[in-house]
Amino acid sequence: ADDDDVNCQWKFGKCIPLPFQPSSNSTVSDDPGTTVNHTEVTMEEDVCSRLSGCDVCLRAGCLYINNLCTSTGLRNESITMMQCLTTAVSCYDHTSCSTCTKNSCLWCSSLHRCVSGDVYPYVYPYGQCLGWQNGQQASCPGFGSCRYESLSGCLADIGCGWCYSPQETGLGVCQRGGFSSPLDLCPPDWTWYFDEQPLCNCNGHSMCENGSVCDNCSDNTAGDHCEFCDFGYTGNPVNGEQCDECDCNGFGNACDNRTGHCICDDYGVKGDFCTNCSDGARGSIDNYCYYVLQVGYSYTIKIDKPHVQRASFITFPDTHDDLQFELELLNRGRLDLSISAGRGTWVYFV
Repeated sequence: ADDDDVNCQWKFGKCIPLPFQPSSNSTVSDDPGTTVNHTEVTMEEDVCSRLSGCDVCLRAGCLYINNLCTSTGLRNESITMMQCLTTAVSCYDHTSCSTCTKNSCLWCSSLHRCVSGDVYPYVYPYGQCLGWQNGQQASCPGFGSCRYESLSGCLADIGCGWCYSPQETGLGVCQRGGFSSPLDLCPPDWTWYFDEQPLCNCNGHSMCENGSVCDNCSDNTAGDHCEFCDFGYTGNPVNGEQCDECDCNGFGNACDNRTGHCICDDYGVKGDFCTNCSDGARGSIDNYCYYVLQVGYSYTIKIDKPHVQRASFITFPDTHDDLQFELELLNRGRLDLSISAGRGTWVYFV
């Protein structure tokens, strides 16, 4: 801009617009003879909102209210310059991401340092900081620690890279680093990836065909990159982790391949791992969960879950006469029927 530009001013190493002149609205207080000045300040909103730190904010003609620099509000709601200089904490005094971003500062995750947002380009003019966060972006726990298990999660963090195993199956270690190298050296013969991904990523469960296609996922894994557990198994098999067989307490063989929550085969059994009888069912999960049928009544049992393979019922006749029952299927399907008798008579359908 021209040196004669009267709409700008040079402050703190950069050119910023001049604040508009505030307009004052004076009101009379309850005390006679005392006038309280409530000054309303209006200026370019984008100028103030980009500033951090009370000293920089106030010197630019903005208001500093609730640890935020703003152009709107009453002057008496903002802290004064004296309050700023005597009580405020500088951005450089914060030593953690959470306290740094909470106070409108910027956290450099790769260098673990807190800086003021308006001087950030001058502190790191050549991009020495590999990743930063402010109050809007902050997800501080774990950020920059590079403790990722998966290749994709690691390379999504701007401060992390992947030490790639010479086995070329996708196995590796996530580490902090930059474009040229990690902060801690990779093991011998391992390759450093920072701004691009290796062609073969089978999470250690397969070799690659044609350089990038996982040939045959082993260890009960599935998916384009062997990143899922196969049917009947659960876990998170990224980077060489294993899949475990579903544990459904004997009442099922299928479960969610991530959480392990089971699909119970028995009508009357419930729970994430098939460990409880359903509401209204009796019996014991150690044997069978069953429903009691009264003699002389008709029952309609609706089983609308295709995975249910077994349902158990029991009845106690009032006499020693033969027990008769009728069974009708409302929809086409296969039914295997098993009947057993004891002191009381119980009927067991499969």
